[in-house]
Amino acid sequence: DNEDEIYFLSVLNIMRGYPDGTFLPDGYITRAEFASIAAKMLNLNTHSNGNTFDDVTSEHWAYESVQSCYDLGLINGVGDKRYEPDADVSYNDAVKIIVSALGYNDAAMQYGGYPDGYLKIAYSLRILDKVAEDNGKITRANIAQLCYNSLFAELRTVLDVDTSKNIDEDETLLSKVFHLYKDEGIVTEVTGTSLTNSDITGTDEEYIKINNVRFRTDYPNYRSLLGYNVEIYYKENK
Repeated sequence: DNEDEIYFLSVLNIMRGYPDGTFLPDGYITRAEFASIAAKMLNLNTHSNGNTFDDVTSEHWAYESVQSCYDLGLINGVGDKRYEPDADVSYNDAVKIIVSALGYNDAAMQYGGYPDGYLKIAYSLRILDKVAEDNGKITRANIAQLCYNSLFAELRTVLDVDTSKNIDEDETLLSKVFHLYKDEGIVTEVTGTSLTNSDITGTDEEYIKINNVRFRTDYPNYRSLLGYNVEIYYKENK
């Protein structure tokens, strides 16, 4: 079960369920849908004037995502200027797209290219942890796990339609694209109450303290977290 990972992706608007409230974890995702997911993971500026594939014209709902991913070298067609947008994305194709999105395309090619080189890089980055293949395909639940894992993998470069941007050491998609960071620890202090400091002074700021660092919060029940080990996602003050 990876309900937490699926929820996290929905918060970031990377991957969502269906309008009827279902997610269908055992279902599959089309090649067009996965291109859309990849574009959202990279926060691509999906404005394109090209028309690479005859079966993904400018009227197609995923046209801009497919074309932008193609422009970056993340996806390929199947020949004869066709992309087959409604076909299910394969396990190997999904891995190739994500590894390329993380900036490891050249490294994967050095290890033999598609699919073995991309799989080798994916295993080394641990983005396939808890991800299973399903007879050459990949279920929605496993795609969610793959995408979630990839948010925390170290980037080789950040891809952009016009240029490659320099990155800092240990930069991830989560930090570079979404400007979010993850921390974990015991909540030792909340506004006005501390487990370690009896002389705490009052403040109007709503916060929790983890690993001796204060994090402002708007979580309604944040006081109930005192003494618990929690995982948090935060943005740094600029």
